[in-house]
Amino acid sequence: MSKLTSNLFAKKSWGSEIIWALTDEYTAKTIELSQNSQSPIFVNTSKDVCLIVVGGKLVVECGKFFDALELHELQEGWSWIIPPGMFYRYKSMDKFARFIQISNPDLENTAVYVAPTVPVETKPPRKTRTRKKSKKDA
Repeated sequence: MSKLTSNLFAKKSWGSEIIWALTDEYTAKTIELSQNSQSPIFVNTSKDVCLIVVGGKLVVECGKFFDALELHELQEGWSWIIPPGMFYRYKSMDKFARFIQISNPDLENTAVYVAPTVPVETKPPRKTRTRKKSKKDA
């Protein structure tokens, strides 16, 4: 059963999204990209993102590395799965693109916005060493 009492609409600079189902198992939303626009780049740490194009043509850019995204053009009726750990963004080309996205119900903690101008650290952080006190410090 959905936890929503009404649909959640959010206007974005690149289009809009409507969350229309939110259960303990999944979230369903309809996303529409405006003409010649693109979403920011995201990476999900723990969830699959499944989508199906219901209007227009959608370009999905995704890849394991922030600076090496591959383009995938999806026609109306085509679907795509983005596994955890993949960087991705959505683009519309000439006209709008509308698609349904299904993912886990965690709306706040799994998708991380990656600003296009900020380098992404893909290696684990280095451990710093603590300097031992010498006889001079004592």
